[in-house]
Amino acid sequence: MKSFTQESLRIIKKASEDNKLVIVVGAGVSMLSNFPSWKEVIDRFSGPFSEQKERYSQNEYLRIPQKYYNLRGHKEYYDLLRDIFDLDLQSNKIHDEILNLNPIHLITTNYDDLLEQAIYARGLFYDVIAKDEEVSQTRTKKFLIKMHGDVKHQNVVLKENDYLSYSSQFRLIETMVKSIIASNITLFIGYSLNDRNMKLILNWVKELQGSSFQPVYLLYLEQTLDQNNFDYYKSQGIHVIDVNHLLSNVDDATYEQRYLTFFQALSKLNLDELYRYSSDDNELGERLTPLDELNRVRLNDLRHLIKEEVTEMGVLNLSKPYVLDERTCWQLNKAGIRTVKFPDGSVHSIQNDDKNYLLPPYTSVLTECMNQGDGIWQHYHRAYYQFKHGNLLLAYDLYKKTAVEAFKCKHYLLHFLAQFNRYWTGRTIQRLLSSEQSQQIVDEIRQLNLELMYHHLPASFKRKYAFLADLSNFYFIYKYLNDMIQLINELPNQDQAFARLNFKAQELFEFMHENQLVIDQYLEVSHLYKSYIEARLYHNSEELDSFTVHLIIKYMGEEELKHLMKRLNRKQFQTPHVNELILYYKQLLAVLTQPNLTTLMKVHVQKMVKITLALLSVIQLKEEELLSMLQLLFNDGSSMILITDCLNFLRAQLNQSSQFPKAVENLIEEQLTHQFIKKYLLNEEIESCYIQFTSFLSQPVEKLRPLIDLYLTQIDSFELVTLTPVIDEELQMKVSEALTRRLKKEFNFKLLRQAFEFKLELAYDEFEQQIKAHITHHPKDLCAVGELIACGVLDRNSFEFFMNQDSCAYFLTHYEQIEQAPLESDWFWQLSRDIHQRLAKTHHYQAIKQALIQKIRTKVAAPELIDLYFDLYHH
Repeated sequence: MKSFTQESLRIIKKASEDNKLVIVVGAGVSMLSNFPSWKEVIDRFSGPFSEQKERYSQNEYLRIPQKYYNLRGHKEYYDLLRDIFDLDLQSNKIHDEILNLNPIHLITTNYDDLLEQAIYARGLFYDVIAKDEEVSQTRTKKFLIKMHGDVKHQNVVLKENDYLSYSSQFRLIETMVKSIIASNITLFIGYSLNDRNMKLILNWVKELQGSSFQPVYLLYLEQTLDQNNFDYYKSQGIHVIDVNHLLSNVDDATYEQRYLTFFQALSKLNLDELYRYSSDDNELGERLTPLDELNRVRLNDLRHLIKEEVTEMGVLNLSKPYVLDERTCWQLNKAGIRTVKFPDGSVHSIQNDDKNYLLPPYTSVLTECMNQGDGIWQHYHRAYYQFKHGNLLLAYDLYKKTAVEAFKCKHYLLHFLAQFNRYWTGRTIQRLLSSEQSQQIVDEIRQLNLELMYHHLPASFKRKYAFLADLSNFYFIYKYLNDMIQLINELPNQDQAFARLNFKAQELFEFMHENQLVIDQYLEVSHLYKSYIEARLYHNSEELDSFTVHLIIKYMGEEELKHLMKRLNRKQFQTPHVNELILYYKQLLAVLTQPNLTTLMKVHVQKMVKITLALLSVIQLKEEELLSMLQLLFNDGSSMILITDCLNFLRAQLNQSSQFPKAVENLIEEQLTHQFIKKYLLNEEIESCYIQFTSFLSQPVEKLRPLIDLYLTQIDSFELVTLTPVIDEELQMKVSEALTRRLKKEFNFKLLRQAFEFKLELAYDEFEQQIKAHITHHPKDLCAVGELIACGVLDRNSFEFFMNQDSCAYFLTHYEQIEQAPLESDWFWQLSRDIHQRLAKTHHYQAIKQALIQKIRTKVAAPELIDLYFDLYHH
């Protein structure tokens, strides 16, 4: 019976924590506050009669009050009841202990208000129901049912007729009591084993449930119950909890002490520990059981489960020599544990391979969306991939259905995660979709309080997954943000700060990603990882790991990356993951070719394509890597790639090396020729800037020469000038003649200047009058004319009048006579390289050199000025 008592305590404790406990309170509890017993009440009614007071039969307990009522009438009957119960008495410790068990409902056959006193004193909310009319007036979900009425309502159930007519007078209360006891764990406190009221209640429920009747528990305080009687009452559906098995001193214990012993035994009971470990050997594995259905947990989650020392770098220091079997190592791996140290100093390494965050392929999102596998978890996974694919409404509906189905199956972890994702999917819908599409969902999630939902889940779940409570209020994101900012501030002073920062950033990312939490697109998360990226680039080497590369693609835009590099004064990066990054870029392009791509996902992937290309632009690629990228960029099927993107990529790559390899130039030649043919032979509409591919070539393109010669009269003048570097001298003469004719027919100063920049041989002095007419109306071009004079293609004397009107133009035409160069002027540092080649041979050389050194030292020199210094002013 002792083991039965312990098991009964466990069931009652679990029911209490799961909001499934109903307590029925009898007269024994009120008697501790000096309220009269039933026998004492009957004594007061027996005065006019000759019944023997020493011993009443069960029938007399009902018959005597009935006789009194028949003799004296209703008024005197209730006057006496008020006299009996109108006592200035207070609730006792046992009432408080009852409420400590957090019963979902209280039922009492007592007429007093002691339970109400205890409830009000603690500020609890229980609707008191003492008559049928009050059933419909309830406001809360917890009830105190006074099933035998009370004196205040003059509906006390005491006399014989009260019991005989009970079902008609208390029809709704009787139904409520039957339903409540039938669907919960019920504990009777303050009743004897022979109590008429308790037996009556049990008979009600037995009639209702039949063979599926759920036994009730009764707290027994009298002399120790023998096995025969224990078995008898058990057969009647009454599980007796004999308090004698909990007492250390049975003989001297008062009733109050006996009650308190029972409640103390319940409070000391730890359901986490009870029946938890089958042996010391697998104790650690048993403690880690909550990790079985989660794909990734945090170090703090692990600390909550095992109460062992866990360092911020994933080292577990054990206080006992636990056995690490394969399953336990797998569980520890989920928490990011890399090393386990035993009390004897021995060390065990957990296999935790470095992850490549650029794999698996992004295209898996599309295939997973179509996965029709069975199983309740499969619906959760499908919802996640639909969310990633941009099908937000479908994802929301799947999460909603998954949550309902999981709750029905009592799979509370999946229910909680599905509701979490449902809420944040709804928030995303509210932010991205029109009010017409989202209004119903917005109304639903407004009523979905995650904290309240978590609170109302069974205590067994909350006890097992207490570490997930912070998900219900988004607190864990703010905690990570605060911790990471603190670590970033420590970076200059602590050697381990960066390693800890990196571990924490990866931990959060994997926790969200591997458990498929749909919150990684929110501003707080984005800010957190942008802060990490900046700290990573600022404080660590130029080599990027796959995690940082992936974060840049996921959370940064093209312009953000440019600004960040400028702010950090970085020109390029290195990474051992170039081939994976190129493959990742290829997969992104493949996603854009998929049919039925949602608008949201298309926009998202296009952004990722741009930032990935921008990132590849600032990574110095080897020849074979550069060729792989150009083949992707020049692929006809990749129509989503703009020629401007290709040009920007090539310029960025050329900035990192003086000249492209021959194989790369050949590929660019083919593309230039291909674009020329598309435009002039096939008459296709293409981007006008395609001709800028010529700037990456170091010699003429043989394939292009006959085409240019053939279509010379049709080629746009500016394109014709741009093509000059990649055609031979004979064709250049034809181009010069063609441009001269065009300029004489319709003068264009911009075209003339471009011809000079491309070193096209023209008789520039033939256009002297047109140039003078132009700068008369457009004085902003005086400086440009000054450059033409300084480079010797125009006569200075012819333009002397105009040059005196502009400081820039005057310097360019008189720099040999001017003592000091205008180094403070912005325009000076924007002069062409040709001008600086001339200035570097004059007395201005030393002053310009010192100015450039100062700009470089103070980090205000643009990259082109740094190149200028090393090319012309360094020696």
